[in-house]
Amino acid sequence: MIYIPPDIEHSFNSSLNKGERFICNIDHKLWSKNVITPTRHNPTILSQNLMIQEILFYLLYGNVNQCSNVFSDALTIRLNEALIEYNEVYLAEVEQIIARAKDQRLLKAIDMMKKELTLSISNIAKSNGLSSRTMSRLFSKELSCTPKELQNLLRINKAKQLLEDQNTNLIDIALNCGYNSYSQFFTQFKKITGKLPSDFSLH
Repeated sequence: MIYIPPDIEHSFNSSLNKGERFICNIDHKLWSKNVITPTRHNPTILSQNLMIQEILFYLLYGNVNQCSNVFSDALTIRLNEALIEYNEVYLAEVEQIIARAKDQRLLKAIDMMKKELTLSISNIAKSNGLSSRTMSRLFSKELSCTPKELQNLLRINKAKQLLEDQNTNLIDIALNCGYNSYSQFFTQFKKITGKLPSDFSLH
């Protein structure tokens, strides 16, 4: 199952293998109505979801004229839940991503990134005898991500830990995690976790 957010240019080639293919376009108003907390804004490959599949079957083949709105609502809600579940697993896999690193320069850069969340990517590279371009190539080759992507994951993981303290100020958390402003932190937190920082602090 592939989720593609709006405003993303893409193409689709179905395989020659036998099987069913569903391509479902969800109206923006319907999505906005049922999804209060934004999810990842990147194309995402999800596991097959039987509930979503059944809802699509009902919408396509069932006699649901009188309650199609209910099924459409259920589809968007369940899809958003699936994306949030994916995001939570994605965060849990940060250490697995780091474990792929073999190059000693890369390992040192990652260690510095974990300890000093406020450092810039260029400073981390320079401190380890690398140019920003060389470090980016190492990240891409060994971790399949950019330095900035990993840094944001580490920062948001730390923020989640700090949010467990109900008395911690959200702006202080943003600054402690290396973000120059609360709005920057807020945007990344929503993008990566699918939740608002204030929502997470209530759990």
